[in-house]
Amino acid sequence: MNFSKTSLLLFLLLSTFSFTHSTNKTRKSKKIYRKKHKENSLIAMRLAKLLVKRSISNNLSKTLFLKIQTGLNLSNRAIFDELIMESSTNNRTSLIRKYDKIEKQFTKDLSKSFQEKIDLHKVLLQINADVYKEFYTTSELKSLYRFYKSPLGVKFLKTSLKMLERTEQKNIEILYPLSLKVSQEAQQGLQSKVMELFQDDI
Repeated sequence: MNFSKTSLLLFLLLSTFSFTHSTNKTRKSKKIYRKKHKENSLIAMRLAKLLVKRSISNNLSKTLFLKIQTGLNLSNRAIFDELIMESSTNNRTSLIRKYDKIEKQFTKDLSKSFQEKIDLHKVLLQINADVYKEFYTTSELKSLYRFYKSPLGVKFLKTSLKMLERTEQKNIEILYPLSLKVSQEAQQGLQSKVMELFQDDI
């Protein structure tokens, strides 16, 4: 009887120790994961700040706003045009002028709201940082960061946009004439086959 009580007590003690030990291990693992995740996020954000320039964000913001504004204006104008067509009023010119003023004010309000409520640069930084974390390890992110901070990396960042523009220009200069030549040859082949169809009628 004493043996079974002792065994039970020993079993309970071992179980408690095992549970406490595994819980501590889990806590340590979670702590290490959080620390690594935080470090990964920090270095990814640093890299994003190096690569995503405010001028890029500003240009994107203008482009995005213009697309939204154009879409809304077209949609609103279509609704207004439909209403004016169905209207029995004889004073359409006056209504159109009033609508133009409303639309102008709407565009100003939209622009203000857009700037106040969307920090596009901050959003772009976060998007880029998240994408970098998906594709690179912390070690790789650190290496990339060191590279872009180096003289060669700084030069690469300064020249990359110009290089892209130059590449596009070269593509047009070289590929367009080649494409045109191939198209003309194919067109001539098609024309000669079409002419053969009508050869008997000529």
